[in-house]
Amino acid sequence: MTTTNYRADHVGSLLRPPELLQARDEFSHGRISQEQLKEIEDRSILTALDMQRQVGIEVLTDGEYRRHDWVGDFTSSVDGYVSRSRSRRAASAPCARRSPKCPSRRAESSASACGCVTA
Repeated sequence: MTTTNYRADHVGSLLRPPELLQARDEFSHGRISQEQLKEIEDRSILTALDMQRQVGIEVLTDGEYRRHDWVGDFTSSVDGYVSRSRSRRAASAPCARRSPKCPSRRAESSASACGCVTA
């Protein structure tokens, strides 16, 4: 019997638990401190690590719960990367997620501050 090996890449992102989503929202509105947010992130990460151990995953991830967006440090890490400015229409478009919490959906906002891709 032959065994076939398959390559798998572990990206690491996990869905954020409701408690963490709420804490990020509260932090963005100044209702909790950076330290309080970090405590909730820490608890969420420990829970995620425990869940992964329980199901037998050998390579663990913190779920990228502290990550703000998908771009991260990409732009500062790549030589020659040039960002095009978005058109006026795109800058005022609501986020593609259609999230009611997205600041770009509000009339007074001119850009998506939530990091969502605009429609």
